[in-house]
Amino acid sequence: MVRGLGGGPTDITGARFSLKLSDESLADSLDMAQSAQEHIVAAVDALIDETELKLHRHALLLVRRLHAEDIRWLKSVSSL
Repeated sequence: MVRGLGGGPTDITGARFSLKLSDESLADSLDMAQSAQEHIVAAVDALIDETELKLHRHALLLVRRLHAEDIRWLKSVSSL
């Protein structure tokens, strides 16, 4: 169907798609997502008081708050 619509060959695996993904449990996935969220919060915390970013402080605080909420949600899900 893809070739019929003008797309390229999808049955020929390229180098980009030749890596096998590892199986991860839900707990591993939640932990990885939580870790990413924590890194984002830490990055915002490191930048929030920069003088040249003063204009964007409100937006940065919003981003930080949303990611902190995600962390709380991920912690509540992983404790189930």
